[in-house]
Amino acid sequence: LNNMKSSTLFKPIFSLFLAFLLGSAHWVFAQSASVTYTAGDIPAYMLGGTGQAPSSTDNSICPETITVNVPSNAQITGVDVAYTMTAIAPGWGSDQRSRIRCINVGGEAEANYSAGVGGSGASNNYNRTGLDIANNVFGGGNIIFEMHAFRTWEGNAFECNTTFNRVDNNTWQITVNYILLLDCSGTPNAGTAQSNISAGCQNSTVNLSLAGADVANGISLQWFESADNVSYSPIAGATTSNYTANMNFVGNNYYRCQMTCSFSSQSANSTPVLVTASAQLNGTYTINNLNPTGGTNFNNFQDAFAALACGSSGPVTINVEAGQTFSSTGPLVANFSGGPAAPIIFQKAGVGGNPSISFTGTTSTTDGGLTFNGTDWVTWDGIDIMQGGTSSANWVEYGIHILKAAGNNGSSNNTFRNFTIDLGTSTITTARGVFMANSVTSNSPNGASSNNTFDNLNIINVNSAGLWLAGSTTVGNQDIGNTIQNCTISFKDISTAAYGVYLTGQENFDVNNNTFGNFTRSNNSLVYPLFVTGNATTSSGSFESNIVENISNSSTGIIYGIYIFNGGVVNVTNNIVRNLST
Repeated sequence: LNNMKSSTLFKPIFSLFLAFLLGSAHWVFAQSASVTYTAGDIPAYMLGGTGQAPSSTDNSICPETITVNVPSNAQITGVDVAYTMTAIAPGWGSDQRSRIRCINVGGEAEANYSAGVGGSGASNNYNRTGLDIANNVFGGGNIIFEMHAFRTWEGNAFECNTTFNRVDNNTWQITVNYILLLDCSGTPNAGTAQSNISAGCQNSTVNLSLAGADVANGISLQWFESADNVSYSPIAGATTSNYTANMNFVGNNYYRCQMTCSFSSQSANSTPVLVTASAQLNGTYTINNLNPTGGTNFNNFQDAFAALACGSSGPVTINVEAGQTFSSTGPLVANFSGGPAAPIIFQKAGVGGNPSISFTGTTSTTDGGLTFNGTDWVTWDGIDIMQGGTSSANWVEYGIHILKAAGNNGSSNNTFRNFTIDLGTSTITTARGVFMANSVTSNSPNGASSNNTFDNLNIINVNSAGLWLAGSTTVGNQDIGNTIQNCTISFKDISTAAYGVYLTGQENFDVNNNTFGNFTRSNNSLVYPLFVTGNATTSSGSFESNIVENISNSSTGIIYGIYIFNGGVVNVTNNIVRNLST
């Protein structure tokens, strides 16, 4: 162990680990091995932008390693880590980020980075115990750990140095805790196979494990799979008690593990576990509540959305029977996306009125109905969205709620057309027909919700806004190219400001040929049929050929036909504003 000092601490425990840990009675002994890094200070790496903290997928380009040797019959039960990081002015202790990664087969990185505290010159002592990052490393030998240290400020991007922050030499210690197993004998007990899911999607993964199985020296494992629970085939490379299998099948698949004792040459199979995989959709389907879910039909929207959660392998069109009514308790959340060559379309089919969904919410004042969460390339055509709530206990506040799934995953390239949004009797002052929220701060252009189209919507009985589109006002991360056209918007008489269209963080927006009006406000509130705010770069576009008409407010209320506040270049052409009174 070059540049390192090591010690092995033996802690015999003669009863605690008896049959409690083992399926059969094999004695085990708890031990640990520790190594301290002595090769010098470890540098901190800085990512691409000042203030940018590493995500769970980021690794340093200059990690240092510690190697800890354990016996071949050791089963690792946990890892303890200790080290000190020091900031050097002008670096701050609060700039520090660090985590440990085991790079052996079966090893893992800590899920999250530990953050430091303090100002210039601060030192932080880090101590974490019982980490499971090496618990799935088997066979003993050299267990290798990496230190990934970061700084969020000072110095050049993509550069490692000890100038502003470092892990101090002689402070990083790794302790591997393990139990020393005795030899197996006779026929082993293979226990019961378990899986982290009972159903999933084709081409995804399932985590397999064993419960109640023998743990002893001389045990070897091999996972098998079967479509019928009769004829089993070995899975190449699946030789550990915890194994992640690829679900490259559709329908049922059984998994079991064969356990062999090398000293007795006897084997046994675990009890199998069943996992079901659904195929990705591709083609034309129906939603018809007169028929059950099966084949190419879905009985309801919930079943269709669940199937689409597995993704699509080509264009998908789902025809919804005209005139049928559906309901949803809580939001109907689309956590799926299509693509430019493989869009997903929900559309009215047949003769008759639009099919409709009635949504009921909770006592929360932020309940949505149809909810897009990082959803792209989906069309919603001719399917009405209705208020199903009857009081503040179960009203929904937003007919359509469009969210960002993450700072780099907005909802874009979607189309909403040819339907009614009716928020019914709700008196919640935030009730909006469409609310596209800056729900997570966009940290890249991919985090914007852009190029969405709202066409020929009849939005009625709203309180706060017909369409409220809020994007980031950070230059480069704003929403771009959203279009609102041919929509009709009217309000209930309630005491709150009314916005026909509210826009912020919207570049190159296009609002055209819409009609706002034919309602009365008698509660001294403000009315803004067309409203844009933001800054010169992130809020620009056009208001063209819109009609604002027949709006009556109280004697002390105010109506602004078109209101531009701190926006950029907004082209206002061929709009009509008439018959407004206070």
